[in-house]
Amino acid sequence: MNLLEQCQKWNENDEFQKIIDTLEDIPAEERTPEMDSELARAYSNLADPGDRELFEKSITLLKPH
Repeated sequence: MNLLEQCQKWNENDEFQKIIDTLEDIPAEERTPEMDSELARAYSNLADPGDRELFEKSITLLKPH
C-alpha cells in the first residue's frame, strides 16, 4: 500500500489527524499535488462548520495546483 492509499484508508476511517501528521512531516516542496489534495481534504474533514482557520488552510494547500 502506498502513502496515498494509506491516506484514503485513514480518510474512510475518519482518522484525519493521522493524514495531517503524516503529510505535514513531508516538506511542502516534496509533496505532490495528490498529497496536498489529501492533506486539504483531511483539514476540511476535521473542521467544524465554523472553523475558518482549517478551511483556509485547505484552500491555501490547493491554490498552487
